[in-house]
Amino acid sequence: MEVGSGHLLARKEINDLQCTVLGVGRNATVNVYLFNAGDGSAYDVKIADSLPKRFQLVEGSLTADLGEILAGETSTFSYQMKTNETQIVVRNVPAKITYRRNSEGAFFTANSSIPSTKTRVIASFEYARLVESHYIDFAIMFGLFCVSVPAPGLFWWRSKNNRLKEE
Repeated sequence: MEVGSGHLLARKEINDLQCTVLGVGRNATVNVYLFNAGDGSAYDVKIADSLPKRFQLVEGSLTADLGEILAGETSTFSYQMKTNETQIVVRNVPAKITYRRNSEGAFFTANSSIPSTKTRVIASFEYARLVESHYIDFAIMFGLFCVSVPAPGLFWWRSKNNRLKEE
């Protein structure tokens, strides 16, 4: 790596509650994070991504001109997509990034990393059962925890105080 040049590291994520499943008809946010690990700026940064088969763009754009990314800085590119088909496995394709490592240099092309786990699309009722119902479970467990943890301590404290009053 040249001294005083930019060096971008790119990571692509499908960010839908950090799950490996997507619900039919539900928006999924795709984030591409660009980190400049070089000791100089990366210039004329452009990004181009593509949708998986059978997905539609809901919000945002598949291309962007991010301009300059300074050394040590992170830039994020996002868009939302969805599908109306079920029982498909999402094939993630890397995003293409082009940039100049210094202000007068030639363009350099790189690919982002992609999620290592397979993402699949399931029916909405299954998705709700897998993801949304856990909020109720967490609330119930939190309530039980709040009652069960202080209760033994309270009983011990009261019995200790009763014994001290008797003596």
